[in-house]
Amino acid sequence: METEAVYTRRASTRDAARQFAHPMFKHVLRTLRWVAFGLLALLRPLLIPVLSWLAVGGILLWVIFVPIAHDTQFPTLRVLGMSLGCMLGAIAYYALMEWLVPGYLGRGR
Repeated sequence: METEAVYTRRASTRDAARQFAHPMFKHVLRTLRWVAFGLLALLRPLLIPVLSWLAVGGILLWVIFVPIAHDTQFPTLRVLGMSLGCMLGAIAYYALMEWLVPGYLGRGR
């Protein structure tokens, strides 16, 4: 009978720890998400224009040098790859912000 009392005491202590740890973990995770979102929101005015201009600039360079100037030495794959990478980077940036704070993109800014 004594062993059953010990097991129930351990189980109740474990349940109490779980009841305390689970809400605390949720609060800590929510705080980290808001901190990461704040950092991304601060970088947005700089990051999005730079990525956009690099993407558009790479496409414009390709249009000028390949179809118009017929430059055979132009690094087409590198330039178009950089443009595509910048576009995907901007999309990933907005996806990360939406994942951190759901509903962010639907709000009026």
